[in-house]
Amino acid sequence: MPFTTSGAAHGTLSEQFQQRYILTAARYFPYVKSRLVVVDTKQEILCPIEVALEDVHGRVKQLDQALSKDPVDVKFLQMVLQGGIGTTVNQGPLEVATTFLRSPTVNECESHRSTAVTDAASYVDCQNRLRICFRQLLDK
Repeated sequence: MPFTTSGAAHGTLSEQFQQRYILTAARYFPYVKSRLVVVDTKQEILCPIEVALEDVHGRVKQLDQALSKDPVDVKFLQMVLQGGIGTTVNQGPLEVATTFLRSPTVNECESHRSTAVTDAASYVDCQNRLRICFRQLLDK
């Protein structure tokens, strides 16, 4: 569930956080009953660089899936390329790279309320993983 710290409905790429809820059920899915009791709930908050990393990683997976079919489905490949590279609604990979692949300031690293990115070293680690995803995107 996306949100911004200012409470606005939408924000820039560097302000877009995401909440993720992980529910643990009493039994495994699929089960005979369609409703199962939730026994545990965990909440994760992803900072903007983590949200961007997941987005780019998902685009790489979609592109890999489109290219791995034999024969290649041209319509599906065209949809993936239009949605991942030539974006019109959301910012594309160029905006993600411009926003997150520069040197982080101390304020950026400390201002995130993420459950995973807690210091400058983990922020740089996310930057490196984002660089790897971009390299994979370019290699496809």
